[in-house]
Amino acid sequence: MGGSDSGAIRNVVWRGAIDVWRANPVFGSGVETFAFAYYKYRPAEHNLLSEWNFLYNKAHNEYLNYLATTGTVGFLSHMLFIFFVLALLIINISGVSQERFKYLKYFKSEDALDSKSKTMLIALLASFVSILIVNFFGFSVVISNIYLFLIPAFTLILVELLKNDEKPSPKPITYLGWTAVILLFILALFMTGFLGKYWLADVKYALGSNYQRAGEYQTAFPLLTEAVDLRNEPVFLDEKAVNNAFIAVGLAQQPSTESATLSQELANEALEINNSLTTQYPNNINFWKSRVRILYALSNVDPRFLSEALSAIEYTATLAPTDTSVLYNWGVIAGQNNQVEKGVEVLEKTVKYRPHYLEAHYALGLFYHELGVSESGGIKDPEYHSKAISEMRYIIENLDPENSLARQSLETWEQEK
Repeated sequence: MGGSDSGAIRNVVWRGAIDVWRANPVFGSGVETFAFAYYKYRPAEHNLLSEWNFLYNKAHNEYLNYLATTGTVGFLSHMLFIFFVLALLIINISGVSQERFKYLKYFKSEDALDSKSKTMLIALLASFVSILIVNFFGFSVVISNIYLFLIPAFTLILVELLKNDEKPSPKPITYLGWTAVILLFILALFMTGFLGKYWLADVKYALGSNYQRAGEYQTAFPLLTEAVDLRNEPVFLDEKAVNNAFIAVGLAQQPSTESATLSQELANEALEINNSLTTQYPNNINFWKSRVRILYALSNVDPRFLSEALSAIEYTATLAPTDTSVLYNWGVIAGQNNQVEKGVEVLEKTVKYRPHYLEAHYALGLFYHELGVSESGGIKDPEYHSKAISEMRYIIENLDPENSLARQSLETWEQEK
């Protein structure tokens, strides 16, 4: 099955970006906050795309990204900068006389430019426009942003709007000057060491994160701990908290008293870290998703955490009301908290947003069956029982014909009376 057309993806994401701006029209949601702001205003149609569960940290249109994150103020400032650069280049290439327009002196070189300089300006204009076009269909990266501001600087120098007629005469370096040079050298060494520490922390975090995702929690533990020690970064702390929770669950299943004590310590640390992060960053959906994972994992040790996991996923859903992965987890956890009807309600919304969500259809079928069959095994609600069978048939006929769980459930339920 191929991926969704890039145009269709952009159409959905751009609509979400405009909705973010409508909710924050003056100053936007905040610089570099699109990844979190978009979740709340993400169109439901996003769930029909092949990239339905991707994290979109940019609007895939630099101008809409500015509009969403910096609002009307930031967007107009950016457009004014672009207008100035284009005017500067076009006016100097065209050779319009300053006498015709009063304010051309702020844009045009006082002296006539030779053909070589004009050729350079044409090349700079073409480069600048190419960046603007790329930014319309994508987003800026480090190198393109550097050129976005270097090109205007090159232009100002070329048309001699930035110049210094005074040529400074060389002077011998004084003792004070040498002192400044030495201090700057020491500062440079310190900054190099500081950046090296950041780099090492990133390496440790990346390795630990990969091991954690592979289920190698014990191997990930020292790497994530070292990463946090080197750099007390919230993202590092979040990963460490999740890893601690899974190790705590594993240790709790061992019979020794020492393991039980260590399990409790790790669980407490995981909760303490996550409580701090969700308090400091209440709108960071990633930290709330981690909270759900931590509480749900710890519920295997202490079932009381399951109700807290439900509260956490309910709040997470307010930050991402159309995210079907969040809705799916909400429905499942609600059902496990004996709120089966609520679970059904949420899962019905989930499959409405994403009809091909196999896991959601399967969970919905299980909950329908639970509502339709009594504890003794008899059918107490034929409508729910029929819906349960329909969900399993839908999985087999439309999603996965070889799904053994759906086939087994269907065979068993069709025999019930």
